[in-house]
Amino acid sequence: MNQCLISKESIVYNITLPCEHSYEYIYLYYEILEQQKSHKGFKCPYCRKHYDANIPYYELDEVDKIVNMNYKQCKTLRLFKCSKCNLSGHKFNHGIFCIPHSKINTKPKCIGICKSGLTCKNAYVTDYSYCKKHNPLLV
Repeated sequence: MNQCLISKESIVYNITLPCEHSYEYIYLYYEILEQQKSHKGFKCPYCRKHYDANIPYYELDEVDKIVNMNYKQCKTLRLFKCSKCNLSGHKFNHGIFCIPHSKINTKPKCIGICKSGLTCKNAYVTDYSYCKKHNPLLV
């Protein structure tokens, strides 16, 4: 079982830096926020190796997207790889993607069939997996 080197608690959302030190993402996130008040980049809290790059973004409630800290495509540590291309990835609820690919197809699609016989391409807006046009309760 991995333990966070900052909190000494079990790691749920792991982030391992290139120096091989592992942390719970939220603790490293707050540590870097504190470090960036006094200098650019950040240092590994354990070995003090300096990184002139961003950590990847994790889509968690407590985590904000902060440019030049955890949300910028260039200069992001390559800890995750986008599932669509070869760029550095970030962990979103819908998968690991680079910033441009994270914005593609994030809305669930309607399961209705259009008059043309093709599957509907609209995003659904109700709890019933249908768009407004195909919702059986509205038809």
